[in-house]
Amino acid sequence: MKMKNKIYFVVFLPLLSLVLIWVGFSTVKENYTRDLSQVDKISGQIENTEVISKLINRSRYTTEKRILKITISNSPERLYVYKIGEEYFDLRKELHSSKEVTIYYKKLKEDKIETNIFEIKSGNKQILKHEDYKVGEYFAGFAMLILGVAFLVVSVVMVIYNQ
Repeated sequence: MKMKNKIYFVVFLPLLSLVLIWVGFSTVKENYTRDLSQVDKISGQIENTEVISKLINRSRYTTEKRILKITISNSPERLYVYKIGEEYFDLRKELHSSKEVTIYYKKLKEDKIETNIFEIKSGNKQILKHEDYKVGEYFAGFAMLILGVAFLVVSVVMVIYNQ
C-alpha cells in the first residue's frame, strides 16, 4: 500500500468516523432529551403564510429550496418550515391568516432566517407534531452513527490487512 493511502486509512478515516459518531450521538441525545417547555415559544395570530424560495449555498453548488414562511402578528420573528418534497398545500390550509397558534422552535443562527420548528399547535390541535420532527432527526442521527462505525471498521481492517 502506498504511503499516501496508509495515511488516509490511519488518520483521516478514523477522524471522520469519530466526528460522525459524535454528531450522530449528539443528534439522537438532543432529540431524546428535548423538553418543549425549555425551547423558544411564540404565541399569536398568524398574519401571513407564504411559500418562498431560498438559495442554499454549498461548497460546490447552489440549490433552491422552497420553504414556508410564517409571520405572527406583533412579533418581529419570522419562522420557516421546510418539508421534504416541498409540498405545503395542506399546511397552508391549516395555517390561514388570523388563526391563533403556538409555535415551539429553536433559532439556529441569529443573523439568518434559519429556525427549527418542533411543533405548531392551535388550541388543542397539533398541526405539526414534535414526534414527527423527532423521527426525521432520529433517522439522521442513527444513519450518522452507523456510517461512522462502518468507516471505523473499514479503516481498522484496511490497516490490519495492509501492514
